[in-house]
Amino acid sequence: MNEYLYITSVTRPQTAHAGTVVSVSFVVTSKASGPLVIWAGANDINGQPVVFSPDQVIIDQGASITFSTSFVMPATNTQLAYGVWYHDGTEWILDIHGTFGFTVVNGNGEEPPDDEELPDGDESWLEGNTLLIVGGVALATVLGIVLVRK
Repeated sequence: MNEYLYITSVTRPQTAHAGTVVSVSFVVTSKASGPLVIWAGANDINGQPVVFSPDQVIIDQGASITFSTSFVMPATNTQLAYGVWYHDGTEWILDIHGTFGFTVVNGNGEEPPDDEELPDGDESWLEGNTLLIVGGVALATVLGIVLVRK
């Protein structure tokens, strides 16, 4: 993991009131020797899909791109699991993944979930999810959302 991409900055709150909109963005920089097609995905929060903008982009060597999203804060502490994939010309390969933790203000008093970048080779968050390439189209179910990429 982190073969071609790395996160250079993250902008997000650590706390939010239940029912308010939480905005999250992170900057990904390419260390590849040429352009890459990349896309970002995330888990559902409280049954609502979380989609990054842009979701798919071409990034040049040394360039950076900001992925942004927002979701409505549930009434409990929560985590946003994310992943960034690149396409090697044949298949989508997961390069960055981790979680951002959020604490609900005036919530149940629990400790906030920790942010973490998962270690290389740890794909436990993908358990029960599938990735299938059919005729150049990537079909994936990741963290409860169905992703389709050509």
